[in-house]
Amino acid sequence: MINKNKASIKKDAMTGAYDLFVCQFDWEFIMKKYHLFGLSALTVAMLLTGCSSGGKLAEAIVPNKPTVKGHYTALKVDSDHESDGGLLPDNQSKITITDDSKQESEKIKTYSKGQSIDIANKYLDKVTALPYEMVYEDQVKEGGNLLIYKQNNSVTSMLEPTYRKFPDGTNMRNLDNAWRGVSVQGNRTSESNITANINKKAKITYEGQAFTGSDNQSGKLRYTIDFENKTGSGSITNLKGEKLQDGIHLEKSSLQKDRLGHHGIQGKTRVGAEAQERGSYSLGIFGSNAEEIAGIATVDTTTVGFAGKETSRTQ
Repeated sequence: MINKNKASIKKDAMTGAYDLFVCQFDWEFIMKKYHLFGLSALTVAMLLTGCSSGGKLAEAIVPNKPTVKGHYTALKVDSDHESDGGLLPDNQSKITITDDSKQESEKIKTYSKGQSIDIANKYLDKVTALPYEMVYEDQVKEGGNLLIYKQNNSVTSMLEPTYRKFPDGTNMRNLDNAWRGVSVQGNRTSESNITANINKKAKITYEGQAFTGSDNQSGKLRYTIDFENKTGSGSITNLKGEKLQDGIHLEKSSLQKDRLGHHGIQGKTRVGAEAQERGSYSLGIFGSNAEEIAGIATVDTTTVGFAGKETSRTQ
C-alpha cells in the first residue's frame, strides 16, 4: 500500500542547507516496484516531476549537466596577471577540493600551479563552502573550508583553515583568523569603460554581501563610486562579533590602478564611531559596464570578504 503525505528531510550538496520535501505519495515505494509494471526509469522520472520530492528524484534518475551560473566559471588556484591573489602560497603546493555536487569521478580533485577549479554550477550571490586539504612545499598539511562568493562577473574566495599537521606529528586546531588564499578574480572592467563612466560623470551604488567565515556570512555591503570625482566609500554592517557588530566604515579613497594595472580602490577601515584606523580594504571593478565590485577588508586580525552589484546609477 502506498503511504500518502510522506515527508523527508534532504541536504543540499552545494549549500549544505536542509530542505523539507513533502510528497503526496511514497515515491521510494513506487521506485522499488516500478519495474513490475514495465515502466522505465525515465517514464517514472517524468511522472514524479509534479511532486516536490519527485522533482528531486527525477533529477537523480535522469542526470542533467550542471546549470552554468554567471559569466565567471573558473577559480584560478594561483595568482597571475588576471587575478589578485591565489589559493596556493607557493609553486610547489597542491590543494585537494571535495565537491559533493559533482559526478563521482570529479568529486575529489587535486590542483596545482596553473590549474583552475570549476565553479560554473555554484550559486550566485551566496557563500559556498567546499572542504579542502593543502600540502605545502615543506609537507605541512592544512585543511578546512574554501569559501566562495560568486557573482555574474567576479568571485571572492578565502581559505578558512581548521587544522594544520606538521611532519613531526604535531597538530594545530582552532586556527582562528588564520586566513590564507584570499583572492579576488573575475572579468575586469576595461579601461575604456572606466574612462566612459568618468566622462559621463557616473555615480554607481553597489549593494551585496560580506562574510568572515562559515558561521558569519550575513554582512551587508553598501558602497558608492563617484566616477566624476574618482572616489569611493561605503560600509559593511550586520556582521557578528564584538569588533564588527558596530559596522565597518570603508573610508573614502581614490579610484586608481592597482599593482596589476586593474582599476580599483584601496583605502582604510574604521569600526563604529571610532576615529582610529583599524585596517584597510581593496576592491576591484568588474563587468562590461562596471556593474560589480568585489574585494577584501581587514579589521585588526579579522579578514572580511565582500562583493556587490549595481543597484542605482546616475550620470
